[in-house]
Amino acid sequence: MVPEIGSLKNAVFVTVTFALIAFFVLKPITGGSIEHEFPFPYAAGDAFIHYSYSLSLEHRGVWDVYEPWISTGYDDVIAFNPPILYSLAVIFSELSGLELYDSLFFLVVLFATISIYAMYALIRRIDVNLAYISFPFMLFLFYDKTTTMFTWGTWPFLLGSVFLIGYFSVFRRPVLATILLSAVALTHTSEYIFAVGFTLCYLFVTKFKEWKKYLLIILSSLIISLPYLYIFYYTWMRTLPYRFAVEFASGYAGVRVISVLDLK
Repeated sequence: MVPEIGSLKNAVFVTVTFALIAFFVLKPITGGSIEHEFPFPYAAGDAFIHYSYSLSLEHRGVWDVYEPWISTGYDDVIAFNPPILYSLAVIFSELSGLELYDSLFFLVVLFATISIYAMYALIRRIDVNLAYISFPFMLFLFYDKTTTMFTWGTWPFLLGSVFLIGYFSVFRRPVLATILLSAVALTHTSEYIFAVGFTLCYLFVTKFKEWKKYLLIILSSLIISLPYLYIFYYTWMRTLPYRFAVEFASGYAGVRVISVLDLK
């Protein structure tokens, strides 16, 4: 069967752009290799703490409490971080033979790249030309000054965003939507709250059409994620409660790293 011109054109576009991204964007971030003799390019405490959590999971074999060397000697501190990132890193490290720190960073870069194409595919459903026009703007994810997301360790957010995009992409498919919505909750829980809010707003706008299906998706994901959501409620929601704020600059400890004015 001869492929359609549209699908062939799309395949060529994805292949060529991925090759260009891999060579010109991912190569500098990864140092041109997926294997390193030390954690590369870990450049901040968050990056190393994610590696420490992964090591804790690798040593214990279960995500229940942290190793004592993480929690100042205590051996009963409940693991309160979402488990998906660390679980994937340990599994991929075992399967690939990569060092755990390489496995962790490789997955982060891989999922960040997938997020671009997932968003491209989502927009393509609306309008093909709009998808092509939008694609260059998605590359701001790898913009010189935003690479602090990779080097500083804003990793659960990156993975959670991929699952969130995936959830919106399969919004009308209950089984896949439930799996991806649960993955959002177990990767970066704040996105889960927004995803559930969006779903409820969608039901309101559509006058609760097919409300049983979407309510089932939310309740199923809630049941799957409930053990961690309970921990999340008594840890992150207490120490870092939600606040609405529009921030025009991103940084840490009062030090500006990137501002909207820098994107030029």
